[in-house]
Amino acid sequence: MLIERGRVLFAMILREMNSRYGRSVGGYLWAVVEPISFILLFSIVFSVITRDPALGRSFPLFFATGVITFMMYRDIGGLVGGSFLRNKPLFTYPKITLLDAVLAGFLLQALTFIAVATMVFIGIYAIEDIRPHINPAPVLAAVSIAALIGLGVGMINCVLFPMFPTWQRIFEVISRPLFLISGVFYTPEMIPPDVRDVLLFNPLVHVIGLMRTGFYPTYHADYISFPYLIGAPLLLITVGILLLRRYQGYLLEQ
Repeated sequence: MLIERGRVLFAMILREMNSRYGRSVGGYLWAVVEPISFILLFSIVFSVITRDPALGRSFPLFFATGVITFMMYRDIGGLVGGSFLRNKPLFTYPKITLLDAVLAGFLLQALTFIAVATMVFIGIYAIEDIRPHINPAPVLAAVSIAALIGLGVGMINCVLFPMFPTWQRIFEVISRPLFLISGVFYTPEMIPPDVRDVLLFNPLVHVIGLMRTGFYPTYHADYISFPYLIGAPLLLITVGILLLRRYQGYLLEQ
């Protein structure tokens, strides 16, 4: 039974890989080009505005720690959120479940982005000639939590998107400012306390802060709440699983 489920999951991953990235190199190339373009844009703009980034001396490294973490959440959430609509014809086969599609999208995007992030950071350290001082524990924790938050949000949207088509548009509109309020190009210490207290309700602020503690040994992000970092993805995933179990049959009948 376990081997059979593994085969189904592997087949779904291959299908997702083909549909998302295609058979050409160009599809995979975009996965690398997109985060690099954001990092370069922010680096150029902010280097004109100010002499040094909020942390360290390298603008690309500072922005990479924010952009990579945010995109890990965003891309996983987007791919998982469209799992039902994208794979609906396959669910007529009794061996394929909605959870298979969700897990396939999650694993594909997580592994792809880990590979992309590794290449981006290696490139930055090589080009900028920076001596790395990386603590792998907070880096791995931040990447994992960002991925799990994306999984939870994606699972919830996987049910809500087909049930309420308008919600997909609303969610896209709501998500756009999220990039600006997640601490991608600033640190919470730079924000007035009253505003910072509101921003800290966003778990991605904590995740990006955790990521940066792994790259900057002298940075102590005292605002990070570890219970919140653990509780937020657990709550989202729990709600997502309950919705999938409750409404999978309903969605298939539509």
